[in-house]
Amino acid sequence: MAFAYTINNQAAVHFVTFTVHQWTDVFTRQYYVDCLLNSVEYCQKEKGLEVYAWVVMSNHCHFIVRAKNENLSDIIRDLKKFTSKNIYKAIEENQEESRKNWLLKLLKYNDKYGFEGKTRVLSQFCAAVVIMERRFISRRFLIVK
Repeated sequence: MAFAYTINNQAAVHFVTFTVHQWTDVFTRQYYVDCLLNSVEYCQKEKGLEVYAWVVMSNHCHFIVRAKNENLSDIIRDLKKFTSKNIYKAIEENQEESRKNWLLKLLKYNDKYGFEGKTRVLSQFCAAVVIMERRFISRRFLIVK
């Protein structure tokens, strides 16, 4: 991540925020929320993502997460890329989506080389802030699974 919120300690617990591109209200439909949560569940099972808490709002979401394999940046990158493609495809294929044309137009952007037609659901920006070290969690909290 080339932004102010770089993940320096890949093993630490982080408070992470993902925003929808242009703050578009995508998560007002349960189906798109399910796309996001299915991706998170996959990352938990297959990539070692530990999720301690989460909340999804209409145009952004927050997670408290940690990576078992100390590769949180990689997991977040993959999660955002996969989820963005799935949600965009779901919007395209949803015959009952009354906002389809509007959503698809808002979620397209020109990349840094000027190529049109790129799509992005979850914004490239990601706020990730360390909230505590692993040793603090093991001493202070009982983690229930």
